[in-house]
Order: sequence, then C-alpha cells, then structure tokens
Amino acid sequence: MGRARAAWIWISEPWHRFVPLFFGILWALTTLTQKIPKTAIRSFLEMTASIDYFLLDAFLDGVSRSGRTLTYDGFSVAVITECTGLFEAVILVSAILAYKARWSERGVGIVLGVFALYFINIIRIGFLLLVGRYTPGFFDFAHIYFWQTLLIVFITGIFLCWILYFVRDETDPPIHA
Repeated sequence: MGRARAAWIWISEPWHRFVPLFFGILWALTTLTQKIPKTAIRSFLEMTASIDYFLLDAFLDGVSRSGRTLTYDGFSVAVITECTGLFEAVILVSAILAYKARWSERGVGIVLGVFALYFINIIRIGFLLLVGRYTPGFFDFAHIYFWQTLLIVFITGIFLCWILYFVRDETDPPIHA
C-alpha cells in the first residue's frame, strides 16, 4: 500500500503529468499532420510565399516570386513545409494542450501562439532571403543554427507568456480595475 501511495504522489505532481501528456499529444499531432493532403500543403506553401513576397516587395526592388520560390537579386529560397511553422506549431499546441488550464485559455493560447509562430516564420524567410543575397557565406549558419535556436526560444517564450498572461489559477485573487 505504501508503494501505491508513493507512486500516486509522484504522478500527482504537475510536471509528472505534463511531460508524458505532452509527448503523447506531440506524437498524435505529428501523426495527424502527416495525413494533411499534399494539395493543402502546396496551397499553404504558396500562400506563405505570397505573403512574404507582398511584404518584401513593399520595401525592396528586385524581389520576385514563382510559385513557392522567392528570388531577390539573383538569390532564391524555396518555401518548403518546414518554412511554414507547422512543426513548431505542433510543439506549441502539444504543450498548451498538456498544460492544466481551462479550454478557453487553451483556445486563446493556440490561436495566438500559432499566429505568432507563422508570423515569425514569415520574418524568418525574408531574413534568410536577405542574408543569402548580401552574405551568402552566412546563409547556412543563419538557416541551420541561428533560426533553429531562435525558434526554440520563441516556442518556449510564447508558451511561458501564455501561462503568465492568460492562464489563471483558481486560487488567484480576482483582478480589480
């Protein structure tokens, strides 16, 4: 009986529930994303390239787009699935769903968080196009190391900001204006 109680106490700790739930949800969502039709993915890639083109063209001369490929003064980047923030969104959504919060709070976190990650990826694509054009020797570092690290920081930051600003503990005193 003592072992069962000790196991329950261990499981009842919040992070002991969060970690396995997070990885279970992550696995499920990753599996679901693999079932997204290729036509939907292609449309999403072209929409992402269009948004980037629209923003870059407003500030730079010589930017062009062909399908999901952006070119600036001879340097091109192709927008692929990894450029959309889909995988980062899956990680963030998994963390939000695994965290103990009200469903309305989770909904706010998912909508705002996914939008923020998509916007960050739009900036990332434009940044990489500029880096490739002006400092091509720095492109691989910026693409592989700098932005991958920064995306981890953004996912963590968005998750923590969501907890701080949107998740309320029922024991929190009400805020009076």
